[in-house]
Order: sequence, then C-alpha cells, then structure tokens
Amino acid sequence: MVNVSTPGQKNGKLITYSSFHLLSYFWTRPLKKQTLTFHQPDFESVSTREWIVTNGIGGYASSGICGANTRRYHGLLVAAFNPPTDRRVLVSGVEEKVITGKEDIFISSNQYPGTIHPEGYRLIKEFTRDPLPTTQFTSSSFSISRTVFMVFGSNTSVVEYENTGSDPYRLELTPLFANRDYHHLSRESSSLEYSHKIVSTDKLKIRPMAGAPVLYMYHTGFDFHPNGDWYHDREYQREAERGLDIHEDVKSIGKFTCELSPGEKKYLVFSVEESIPDGTPEAWKTFELLRLKEIAPDHKEGFLK
Repeated sequence: MVNVSTPGQKNGKLITYSSFHLLSYFWTRPLKKQTLTFHQPDFESVSTREWIVTNGIGGYASSGICGANTRRYHGLLVAAFNPPTDRRVLVSGVEEKVITGKEDIFISSNQYPGTIHPEGYRLIKEFTRDPLPTTQFTSSSFSISRTVFMVFGSNTSVVEYENTGSDPYRLELTPLFANRDYHHLSRESSSLEYSHKIVSTDKLKIRPMAGAPVLYMYHTGFDFHPNGDWYHDREYQREAERGLDIHEDVKSIGKFTCELSPGEKKYLVFSVEESIPDGTPEAWKTFELLRLKEIAPDHKEGFLK
C-alpha cells in the first residue's frame, strides 16, 4: 500500500499515478516537498515509481524509488560524452547491505527471471523529493536513508547514505558497472575486464576495457575488498512492454564497507572526471539545493492535481 502526502489525498480518497506522471511531476517541480509513505509495499508499487536527477549537460541518474532498474535507460551514472549526446550507462546501481548485531539484511532490490532478489523494497517506509530523491529504509534494528544527486556541469553522481537510527551498524556496498550506449544492453564478455587501480585511499580508477572511457570512483571512509563478480540476467520489465530485450549482465569489482554511527553520513562518488570539483560531497549537495531553489518556479499547487 502506498500513501501520497503533502498534500496526500483528495476528497478522502487514495490517489495513485503512473510512474511517468510522477517522474514528469518531480522533474518539473524540483522545490516543492513531495512524500510517498509506505506500509508493507509490494515490488510493483516501488519499482514503477521513478526519479531522475540531471547535471545540465545531458548526463543523469535515474531509477525506481527502491533502487531497482526497470528500464535500460536507468543507472546511477549515465554520462554524456559529447554533451548533451553520446550518453553511456557506466554505473548501473549498488547492492546495499546493512549488518547489525541482530541481522544482515539487504536494502537494495533487483529483478531476475522469476524472482526478486534482494528484497530490500520491503523495508521502504518513505520516499521524499525535497528536492533531491531520498528513500528511507527501516527495520527493527536499523534505519538508513539513501539520497542521490549529481554535480551540476559534471558527469559526476553522488550517493549519500545516512544512519537515521539510534544504533551504529556496518554498511556493505557493491557497485555494479556497465559500459554501454544507453539504448543498448550489455552481456558478460571476455573483453570487459574492468581492471582497477587504487589511486589513493579514497579513489579508484576503473577501466572497463581497452579503449573504453575511464571511470573514477571516490568514497569517504570505506574499506575496499576486491572481488570481481558478474551479476547475470538482471531484468528490466518496462523494456518487455516495448517488445525489446530485457536482460543485462553487470560487473562488480568488489565490496566497500564502513561503520556508520547514528547521524553519520558516508558517500560514494562516480565520475568520468579525473579531478572532481573542489569541495566535499556535503558542499556539492548544498550547492545543488541552492541551485534548484533559485531555478524553481513558484508553483502553489501541491503534489497532485
């Protein structure tokens, strides 16, 4: 079940809209706070509602609010190499696990043939666009939020994780990479090596294959554990509705782990830029919030018409 708030209901009746309606609404009204609250959500309700953030030069990040990609056009970093064209999906998503003294549980979700795995969508309590997309996950032993944004004018995506609970826990993240035109899908190939080099304690250089664009990954306070694996046959159901191929293979290079204390935030940064903009992820986020506030039209209407 999903409830829409701020405002949430009309004439006492629950209103649901298609993913395209919500996506269009979020994209064109970046300032007004919008919230979806959930109680025992089903996969359909949280995978068909989508968000998008852009960088002003043709690049973007987009997915379902649960983090499951349902289109070939979804990804955490879709970079524009000839702005605003030549878009390539470089980062498909992140497998996310929270480890406490009571449970080890994924908060990420993905669809595979005949199954959903993991099932982190079951823990979603709230999705907010204020104006950046934030998903809140809550269980009996932890609470965590995930926010995604881009650095304006740069093919750089940032994923923020915040411990919104009262107890510390361990966070384990496995980024999943692709290397393709955003109209196509990728499959495991011996030519896709995804070689990586640790440049510094907080920076990696990743080369999918010879001649391919280099991807840089930055992080704040994670330990890196190399272990490359392929994730086969991820399924994108919206593509089936278009009569197109729906399966893709994506690659990991390893896991990133850290301890996350109450109120603490950690960041993963994906970029095609060897030198990312000056400042910190917190400063970039503040700038993006101010930028969106300045350009936002003065809409007086609420979340739904």
